[in-house]
Amino acid sequence: MTIQKFLRGLGSFLVPFVIMLLIWHSLAIAPFGDNNLLVSDIGTQYLEFMSLFKRFFDEGVSLYSFSNGIGGSIEALSGYYLISPYNLICLFFQDKNLPIALIWIITAKIATMGSTMYYYLARHFGKPSFTTIIFSTSYSLCGFVVAYSLNFMWLDALILLPLVTFGLEKLWRKETGSLYGLSLFATIVTNYYLGYMVCLYAVIYSVYLYWLGHPEKGAWKLKTLWHEWQKFFVVSFLAGIATSFILLPSLVGMLRTAKTNFNPLSFAPTPRFALSAFGELGIGTYEFEDRLQHLPTMYSGILMVLLFITYFFCKQIDKREKRGTFFLMLSLFLSFIVQLINTVWHMFQSPAGFPYRNVFIFSLLMIRFGYAAWLKLDKEQVTQTLVKAAAVFTILLLLAPVSVNFERSMSERWFIKNELIGNTAYLWYSLLLIWLYVCLLIVMKRKNYHWLIGIIACVTFFELGFNYQQSLKAVPFGSQSKFADFYDNQSELIEGLNSSPTLWRINEKTDQKNDGFSIAYNSYNDSFLYNFADISSYTSTLEKDVLDTLVNLGIYSRNVRRFTYVDENPVLNLLLNIRYSIKPQDIDDREAIKQSHNLYVYENNEALGMGLLLEDSQVKLQPNKVIENQESILQALKKQEKHYFQPAKMTLGTTPNTFTLETTESGKLFMYLPKVYWKNVDELLVNGKKHQTAIGIQTNQLFNLGDFEAGEQVTVELKGKKDFNFKQAEIATLDETNFDQLLNDKYQFAFDLKGQRDDQLRGTLNAEEDNQTVYLSIPYDDAWKVYIDNQQVETNKVFGSFLSVNVPKKGSHQIRLVYRPTAPVVGGIVSIVVMIGVIGYYIVYKPLIRRKEAEQSTD
Repeated sequence: MTIQKFLRGLGSFLVPFVIMLLIWHSLAIAPFGDNNLLVSDIGTQYLEFMSLFKRFFDEGVSLYSFSNGIGGSIEALSGYYLISPYNLICLFFQDKNLPIALIWIITAKIATMGSTMYYYLARHFGKPSFTTIIFSTSYSLCGFVVAYSLNFMWLDALILLPLVTFGLEKLWRKETGSLYGLSLFATIVTNYYLGYMVCLYAVIYSVYLYWLGHPEKGAWKLKTLWHEWQKFFVVSFLAGIATSFILLPSLVGMLRTAKTNFNPLSFAPTPRFALSAFGELGIGTYEFEDRLQHLPTMYSGILMVLLFITYFFCKQIDKREKRGTFFLMLSLFLSFIVQLINTVWHMFQSPAGFPYRNVFIFSLLMIRFGYAAWLKLDKEQVTQTLVKAAAVFTILLLLAPVSVNFERSMSERWFIKNELIGNTAYLWYSLLLIWLYVCLLIVMKRKNYHWLIGIIACVTFFELGFNYQQSLKAVPFGSQSKFADFYDNQSELIEGLNSSPTLWRINEKTDQKNDGFSIAYNSYNDSFLYNFADISSYTSTLEKDVLDTLVNLGIYSRNVRRFTYVDENPVLNLLLNIRYSIKPQDIDDREAIKQSHNLYVYENNEALGMGLLLEDSQVKLQPNKVIENQESILQALKKQEKHYFQPAKMTLGTTPNTFTLETTESGKLFMYLPKVYWKNVDELLVNGKKHQTAIGIQTNQLFNLGDFEAGEQVTVELKGKKDFNFKQAEIATLDETNFDQLLNDKYQFAFDLKGQRDDQLRGTLNAEEDNQTVYLSIPYDDAWKVYIDNQQVETNKVFGSFLSVNVPKKGSHQIRLVYRPTAPVVGGIVSIVVMIGVIGYYIVYKPLIRRKEAEQSTD
């Protein structure tokens, strides 16, 4: 390897690396300032999951965690979020400095994308030069990276895509398929979601390559196709099936989520936009506020788009190749514009935010064909060719804002969603850059002023960095110093409450004024960050049955990816064994056992243990009947003629959206209003005082209105712009006397579970009678194996989706729970068999065949 070749390869990494450092420095992001990027999913998911990743190396890998919601498998979560080797960077940072580690992960991934793209362009075209770095850097900072780099788990697919592409080209040239197989395998392993998209791309790009390589008429006969495509299908199948150790457990986990729900509108063959998308080819079109709904981020650099359009005007490029390229790019563009095709590309589920996640493939090919045009630009025709391309590019950018206005007016009739969000603030800068590049290229080609490549590179690098920096400037940055201080304080507080191996849950809410987040942070995944069992979760792998059960018990859930416990409820504290509550505000009628750094800690006496004996196990939870569901569960624990919940008398007020309640018992008053659309509620007032919750409520939950005496009058008012529907309201007081009697009766028979690992628990239980049902405060999962006195017993569902077992005999028993999922074992066996087979083929079988062929040739 020559020094020049080494320096070019190193430069392909260092140029995007340095650009990113300059961007972080300009935004004062730690370690270059005090700002952090704890916003959106990077602050509510990835930060916390990286803490879990670190714990794997400290404590070993457990396949189950009670930090995952109220408990759940972490196979799907790990496969979706944690497999990237770049996550190893986190091991060099303390948890309080993880936001800085995430910056280095993003930077390293973006820089590596430059290296793999440089490798592809250099090997494909065989003409590596300093110019190649301009194109590889444009890939590193393309529109997908600008829009989705904070979802950095997806960036591994962009690193590997150039290798997959070059591997495909080698395979179709009848060379080895090993690069394609290995890179596709790595893509699926690091993120199977984008790996699925790369698999679709591999098929489409293979059709393109096959069409180019087989101009003869008989190439599309079935016999010929079968012969020519065998190797592609075999290598693709083996690469995919070899990922079973990740794919199978992840698939099992994802099938339990609400993502399997079918929405017919997602498969409508209707357009999502029209010409407005072409505006996304310019600079400055994406802003952080638009991250959930926006047009496809096709930006790949003004120079790249200009050269891509030039490709179709280049007379030196074969017409057949240009036709094939046109239909290849059109097929990808249709995956953005047509709802049906877009849904198929996104694993048959329309994305809930962050749309057009396959746009990185479009950018790679745009740059690849732009580079072909760069190499083919003819000195004699450069002016005519570039002016035509620039004119087309200019027209497309000018048409976009006009089309946006038209599409908005027609969206209700023709479009699935109104995602027509475009930013034209930098339109004139984009137009200026188009013609600046045209002038520079014409002078460089016609006068042979190769030193102008340096100027073109500087302009391009500045443009790419400016575009990325502008997309982040509106981010509501947090404070890294505040976060580090808060982490130390919160970690010390929780460790003091959670020092025992006995399993219980903590309902933790953060102090949003001092937690280092500038956004409303709802503590969804703090359980991973501080290593405790929580009652909240925010993840794409959330199990639907568990979520439905919790919602039917009054837990707050904004959408199918998250839930959290907001208002205190003694019944939930009992069922979920919530020993402690950490609140950012004082609770009027309770005395805190500890106050630390603006947080109040309360002990919940209702939390008796992780196991309770039942009198009845046939309870069926009903939607929108939260108080009735809780009553049924309490009756199943201890049957009483008098209901635990006593309804309050409700009288609608003369003023809109008000009503008066008269309590019939003393105790905590609870309210559930299933017909109220809470997004339209601005304030909830109880006796004229605002009802404070730790987070903003946008959907239904069970509200704790406070403690009231029997016969007391309570006025409730909902403030908002619309009238609210109070039908089917459930409002009742939890009778303190009855409930306390239940706690006294159940206390002596409740039992704890202990374990150093979440997937192995032990305890001692006392059964009152033979064949008694035991409720376990653990979500039902058939992977749980339960042993009583070393004899395995059958597990069942109870109270929606909780685990239960029957104790054969009265008296004291040892109970042991072991989590043994079969999917990782089966997936691991399949992967090992495939890998052994492939290695055996290359190491044993292939050399043997070559030896026999050599012997026959000598004969």
